[in-house]
Amino acid sequence: MESLEMLVNQITQHAMQLHFLRPQWLWALIPAAVIYGLIRSIKHRQNQATNMINDVLYNYLTQGGSQTQSTQRLWPLLLGAVLAIVAMAGPTTQKIPKPVYDIAQAKVIVMDMSLSMRATDIAPDRLSRMSYKAIDLINANNGGEIGLIAYAGDAFVISPITTDGTNLNALIPGLRPEIMPEFGSEPELALEKAALMLEQAGYLNGDIIWFTDGVDYDQMPGLTSLLQSMPHRVSILSVGTPDGAPIKLTNGQLLKDSSGAIVIPRLDNASLQTLAGITNGAFTPITADEQDIKIIMQVADTLLADATKLNTLQG
Repeated sequence: MESLEMLVNQITQHAMQLHFLRPQWLWALIPAAVIYGLIRSIKHRQNQATNMINDVLYNYLTQGGSQTQSTQRLWPLLLGAVLAIVAMAGPTTQKIPKPVYDIAQAKVIVMDMSLSMRATDIAPDRLSRMSYKAIDLINANNGGEIGLIAYAGDAFVISPITTDGTNLNALIPGLRPEIMPEFGSEPELALEKAALMLEQAGYLNGDIIWFTDGVDYDQMPGLTSLLQSMPHRVSILSVGTPDGAPIKLTNGQLLKDSSGAIVIPRLDNASLQTLAGITNGAFTPITADEQDIKIIMQVADTLLADATKLNTLQG
């Protein structure tokens, strides 16, 4: 008697520890039960019919089958269906850790496509180096979705937010100032579009990673106001040098202003660092190694790291 009680207790304990990896499959038991009930109802009506039909005639119509045999064949099918559904639900006695909540994360890359990106103060030019770094950043993305915006005199969505980094990597080499519909430099429009992209995708908070070679002095008040009201974090990777260099156009000529003087865009890191600090974003000048990408990603992955820590603690 005691051994029977112990057996019952062990079975009860295992049942209490039973969990399902895919519990949504258990909903399939409902239609299985309904189908079984319908078949039973049909069999019941057939039983009533046999009472009014000669046994020999009924056996002929059913090709020698019997109601009892038909019913007996139904049970293995039902049992097999139930076992298959339970197996698909993934029964296990090990409890899978679940987070209290999931923190979805998204990034939007904003790339400056103004003509100053053709400056040659970093080899081969600012544009090429920026493109390489943007691809490096996409490859270093540890999770979440990512989108791409390019701007010059206006801002344009190159790719909506996606998990397909390969597609973004294929698009970036084709971006250049000459294909932009409007020349100029309007970073405020690009940042506004990036924020809108995040919000339309359902992200309350996200990371905007801005590649640029600088902003004009008269753009600082508008950018400051925009960033102060933005719920997203903006990190900046600056491209160029304080000394600058001439802008070499695709036809080989150097860009000149209206007076005929050669234009030399110079990088002002201080203003960009100030803008990045408004949203607690990272700032780094471009480097020859991977240090710049590491600095950006260390900040951009902060939310994801916090979520991972919470998930581990809840296990």
